[in-house]
Amino acid sequence: TGPASSVATYKELLKHFKKEVWVIPVLIASGIIILILTIYEIFLLAKAVNKNPSRRHLFLGQMLLAGLLACSGMAVVHTLLPTNVTCAVIRLGTGLAYSLVYSTLLVQLVFLISLNSGVYLPASSQSLLLSFAILIQLVIGVQWLVSAPPDVAHLPLTPGSTEGTLITCATLFKQQLLGLLYVVFLILVVVLLSFKSRGVRENYREAMYVGLTIGFTVAIWIVWILAGFIVPTRYQDVCSA
Repeated sequence: TGPASSVATYKELLKHFKKEVWVIPVLIASGIIILILTIYEIFLLAKAVNKNPSRRHLFLGQMLLAGLLACSGMAVVHTLLPTNVTCAVIRLGTGLAYSLVYSTLLVQLVFLISLNSGVYLPASSQSLLLSFAILIQLVIGVQWLVSAPPDVAHLPLTPGSTEGTLITCATLFKQQLLGLLYVVFLILVVVLLSFKSRGVRENYREAMYVGLTIGFTVAIWIVWILAGFIVPTRYQDVCSA
């Protein structure tokens, strides 16, 4: 009965996921990323126990890791069957996960620029700046959910066809992008600050690495947004994921 019960449990679990070919690869990729980040987090905490690291570095590092974990978690949510709850989580959580990552990079660059000019930005000011940057996206997401409650739509697989329907969130790909306009603003600000701080050598040339990261980020965003407009509706979720 052991193998039979395992198969039944596996089938019961699969009922909660979309019946698309891209679901398993996305789940595997997200699982690997979450595992790597978790191992890295344990490593950092083990190092912090034996030493007395700067609270600023520890705080911003933890926020960045939390944002990356949240992004991986949102990719998993995209693979679940659409319900009012999952659609709400996607609309609210995607923007929050992104804003947490880019707000952390923004605060770090502001700190490096101020440090290079001879002004030390205390940890309390950094925490406030990070909190306000994230709260703006939270307010935008909540207002969107209140003004347009999440819903599930049944769309034809091909325009004008009645052979099968696609169950998806009623929020269109374009609408989801509009909900990320503030995140795009954060990315643009980080890009501008990266150019301004490209010559800063404090913290082992950390500004240079942030600049390289945001450069790759812009390239990836352009690719998945263009892909989302080109592919059929049933594959737009994998672009977001």
